[in-house]
Amino acid sequence: MGFKPTETKRRAAFTLVEIMVAVPIMLLLLAGVVSLYCYTTRSFASLASYSAMNQKTRYASDYISRDVRCASSVDDTTTNNILVLNSLSGGKITYLYDSKLQTLVRSNSTEVKLLLSNLVSMSFSLYQRPTNSSLSYESLPAATPGSAKLIGFNWKTSQRIVTSESDSQDAQAGIVELRNE
Repeated sequence: MGFKPTETKRRAAFTLVEIMVAVPIMLLLLAGVVSLYCYTTRSFASLASYSAMNQKTRYASDYISRDVRCASSVDDTTTNNILVLNSLSGGKITYLYDSKLQTLVRSNSTEVKLLLSNLVSMSFSLYQRPTNSSLSYESLPAATPGSAKLIGFNWKTSQRIVTSESDSQDAQAGIVELRNE
């Protein structure tokens, strides 16, 4: 009779020391991934908000530019609130900024259209053509509604970002020439 040693198989498992080291490392990696995900989500929401707002301001700027270029003259304007253009067809086109509602509305004899909302500030300016070529756009001579050859507009919009406590802002400015005089 011989003595036969038993073979005990060592079971594959983690030791307590290995688990104590692995868990904090995994928690740090998980915290980094969650942090990166949250930052990326906020960045994409901010970018989408800014892109949508930029598209709306470009659309409104194009509308104003087209109407001013096709207008025969400026009928009336008041500081920051209203611009009335005489169109070639004999009708009037009115742009009205309402600071309480923060909107810019375009109206003519057939329709009323909301062009912009969330306007923080808005102003229209009337200018004459420069008398010499050395003048820049910053120093154009001011004009009255009857003598205006250039129309300036300037606005600032602001929109709350859905996933954030901050706002997305955009500013737009332009000077457009009356072509049909």
